[in-house]
Amino acid sequence: MYKWVQKQFALTEEGSHTFVRGVVWTFLHFVSLMFPMMLMFYFLMEHLGIGEFAGKTPHGIWFYAEFSLLILAVMLVIYAFSYSATYDSVYDESMRRRVSIAERLRKLPLSFFGKKNLSDLTSTIMDDCNALEMIFSHAVPELFAAIGSVTVIGIMLFCYNWKMSIALFWVVPAAALLIALSKKIQDHWFEGSYNARRIIMEDIQEGLENVQEI
Repeated sequence: MYKWVQKQFALTEEGSHTFVRGVVWTFLHFVSLMFPMMLMFYFLMEHLGIGEFAGKTPHGIWFYAEFSLLILAVMLVIYAFSYSATYDSVYDESMRRRVSIAERLRKLPLSFFGKKNLSDLTSTIMDDCNALEMIFSHAVPELFAAIGSVTVIGIMLFCYNWKMSIALFWVVPAAALLIALSKKIQDHWFEGSYNARRIIMEDIQEGLENVQEI
């Protein structure tokens, strides 16, 4: 699995391990968000005497206070590991990527830069690095973790009440279909934004190269 991740996302071997670890901890973080809701449902069912709680004496306030503190502590621990496994690890991988790119550029002959548009080259490299940082810290781990957590939570809700599960999760395939159908529009706007950034970088580079003459 690590080799597949490393190949698909152009990561180092250490980066693939940190990426998988970030997905796992983010998945656990998303699942832990259900804990307070589960405790609330347990409280309501117990005090309303629904189902197996009919005729039973409900627990006192200290029972729920202790469980609330336990849930809070578990969620804080999971979130701390999730934050470290995504943001900190991603920027460590980004540092290694930038150093590798700089080392690769250092070894290129000067004739290579003479044939290239420096503003285009600089803009492309910096934009790609920034985009990869943003994607791997905010998007990709959350995407995989969201798919897994939504699947697990959906199965749990379906076992509890299939009508409620359908009412809640019908938007998931609808959202996926909307994203797929709007791909061309997204690509069009992204291309326009990218071309605008290139023009700005070319103007800045031109100003830097001709600042003495100006």
